[in-house]
Order: sequence, then structure tokens, then C-alpha cells
Amino acid sequence: MAVLCRDLGLLFVLNPATGSTAIGSLLREQYGGEWLPAENRPNVRKKHSTLRELLDAGILRPEEREKLCVVTNVRNPYDRLVSIYWKRMRIQPEQLADPGFWLNRHSKPGRIEEVHWIKRHGFSAWIRRRFVRNWLPRLVRGQSPSVYAKFVDGVDVVLRYERLQQDFDDLIRQRGATPVEIPQLNVTAERTRRDYRDEYDLLSRTLVRIGQRADLGRF
Repeated sequence: MAVLCRDLGLLFVLNPATGSTAIGSLLREQYGGEWLPAENRPNVRKKHSTLRELLDAGILRPEEREKLCVVTNVRNPYDRLVSIYWKRMRIQPEQLADPGFWLNRHSKPGRIEEVHWIKRHGFSAWIRRRFVRNWLPRLVRGQSPSVYAKFVDGVDVVLRYERLQQDFDDLIRQRGATPVEIPQLNVTAERTRRDYRDEYDLLSRTLVRIGQRADLGRF
């Protein structure tokens, strides 16, 4: 999805697992933001749609885009992967059995199976699995396994998770408004008790460095 703040001339593209939910909520609650699109569409999701998808679907016209400051945010891939792992680890069986649970409605094929697999394996094993299944095949084909490329494509401003409040404040001031503190949403309990670096061994660090080198190099 994206959040459109007409008064600010701002379009915020929500990039998964980067703190974007908190910013999206804040923009809607404090700055008159609205979902774009307002509901899921066959080819465009309400949540985590990209700028290109909005333009291709005609939800946002090129002349409208030219008047907007388009923003997204990114996160250190090492930190992001730990967050994803623990969020999936904490999913409960009753949630997986609920047809209305977001993972059952919007996930890619195999995601449910992956959640069951994660509950039987540690973080380092998951990174090895992700490297073999997701990153290595793309690298062999000469493709970039970037998770951020489609979300940052065409945007004007990229906020950094590691200094999110500072970057957000600067952005809001540039748009002529007063900054507000970003709320803490979707915080994984395990992540509040330890540094993400503690999850990594030498092999898992190396695999992420290779598999996510496009995003690490770019940002």
C-alpha cells in the first residue's frame, strides 16, 4: 500500500519489515493521510504496493505523481532478517488455522510451510535455507536478489530505519508541517531484549553479505 497525504503533497510507499507500518499509521492519524488504493485490487494490494504498481494500474496518474514527494524507507538487511524470523516464529497455530489471518490471505505459495519449518529450526539454519532457495538462484542467473529495488524505484526520498525519527522529522519539516513522535508498532518482543548481531554466526553473516550485497552496497 501507500499513504497519500494531499495537504503535504506526500506519498509514502510502505516497504515491509522496515518500520513502515508505524509511519503509515502516523501519517493517517496526524497528517490526513489516506490509503492508496483504499481497498485491495486484483493487481494491487492495499498494503505494500509499489509506486510502479500504482502507476501501471492507473490508481495514480503520472501528472499527479509529478506533484508529489514520494517517500519510502529501508532497513539494514541483517536487522530486517532477524525481525522477519522472529515475527514468523511467534505466529500461533490458531492464527495459521484462521482463513482470515493475513498470512493465509496475502502470502506467497510456501509461506505457511516456511512458518512451520521455522518453528523447528534456528535462525542460522533459516538463513542457509533462504540463501539456497531465494538468493543463490537469482545470483546464478545474474539477477539481483534485492528486496528493496522495487520499493525504492522512482521514489524521491529514502528514510533509514536506523535514524527513522530524525529522517521523518526532516521530511515533515520540509513539507511545512510539525513533526510528531513515531509510535512503536509491531515490535517483536524478542527483539527488545537483544541485539540483532547476536543471532549471527560467521556463515550466516557471510551468506547475507553475499545474498543481499545489492541492498548493502546501495544503502
